[in-house]
Amino acid sequence: MTGERIKIAQIVPGVARSTYCENCLRDAALFREFLRAGHEAYIVPLYLPFEPDGQRPAKDMPMFFGGINVYLQQKLGLFRKTPRWFDRFFDNPRILSWLARRSSMVNARFLGKTTVSMLKGQNGRQAKEALRLAQWLALPQNRPDVVVLSNALLAGLVGVLKDTLGCAVVCLLQDEDKFLDSLPMPYSEESWDILREILRGVDMFAAPSSYYKQVMQSRLDINADKIAVVPGGLDPQDYSPAQGKPQTPVIGFLSRMSRSMGVETLVDAFEHIRRRHGLSGIKLHIAGVKQKEDYEFMQAVGRRIQAAGLGGVVEIIENPEHESKLDFLRGLSVMCVPAAQPPAYGFYVIESLACGVPAVVPDIGGLPELIEQTGGGSVYDHTDPAALEKELISLFNDPKRLEECGRRGREAVLQEFNIEKTAAQMLSVFKAAIENSSGGENA
Repeated sequence: MTGERIKIAQIVPGVARSTYCENCLRDAALFREFLRAGHEAYIVPLYLPFEPDGQRPAKDMPMFFGGINVYLQQKLGLFRKTPRWFDRFFDNPRILSWLARRSSMVNARFLGKTTVSMLKGQNGRQAKEALRLAQWLALPQNRPDVVVLSNALLAGLVGVLKDTLGCAVVCLLQDEDKFLDSLPMPYSEESWDILREILRGVDMFAAPSSYYKQVMQSRLDINADKIAVVPGGLDPQDYSPAQGKPQTPVIGFLSRMSRSMGVETLVDAFEHIRRRHGLSGIKLHIAGVKQKEDYEFMQAVGRRIQAAGLGGVVEIIENPEHESKLDFLRGLSVMCVPAAQPPAYGFYVIESLACGVPAVVPDIGGLPELIEQTGGGSVYDHTDPAALEKELISLFNDPKRLEECGRRGREAVLQEFNIEKTAAQMLSVFKAAIENSSGGENA
């Protein structure tokens, strides 16, 4: 990244310690690379402390829109008028982190009214939080050249940021559609309607795949020229292949442990592979975040594993921190996340390829793009119940192909999906946003 120095404010949703969150990993990696390249950048966490992979890049930053205060202001008018000295108690990072581990703060079924209110920004029930954030950003020592919103669900801030700062605003796009579509009616439809209106104030957007660019361009009526495609990257120095391959084949899963991400589908395929194809020594390792609403589902999966006599060959690792995650990845033969809903991207694919581990993924969302661009695995027909099993068997029966996919995938990450390149592409988006903002263009 070269050129003039830019001051960048990254506004991100906080994340509980060790929670696997693709957007959070992207935001943290970009932050570190911006600093390394000589730009002035800082992360502003909302709702919770920002602790992706157990790290805290925003540890010295004040808390805005603390999750408890957002809830209280949504429910009770009194808390929309309380002074800051009173609200500060509920923004204690330790209290928020404790609460995040014991409650479901991101379940769309219960967040319809709050989502609509947050998208209304200055006209919503958390208006004083929006104003406090804008005023803090406007302080001379904080005032940025560009504000970067981690996702479109934060776009309720666009109006107050433009009114107070007048600077460029960039909005990153990734998987908002699934959250918004899962809100109960009428809040889902209302949220989409509000977004279409408020996003007109955004100067540039960045989507992680061509697939998701087309999705959001269509659903939000955004001019295609204002959405850049910037695939997520990582620092290859943080990831290295294992010295040798596992003696026993190991299938890995890394994502949220939920039905929507295909845990049950993978367990079914794994059982069939062991029983029908003579691969009785194969193992399955499942890692990632298990949210409160996933507990009952994963308990059922665990009972299924035990009933099938697979308890000794299936390992489940909840919320691994960075080093534990790397050890997990290096111990795999192949990565497989059979997502049921089309993902905007697949950072778990990039992470596994960085460790020389190929991926088998369904032919939906942005996943086929990743496999085509990296050559690091294969896709299967998600409409064919037997296709996943067949593709895994095909790879295991062709060790040379398996090794070659891993080699090509790692090389692609080193060359094309490294964080230095991602940050350089993102900086170009920021510069375009600054030009759009100063030129007074509209979305």
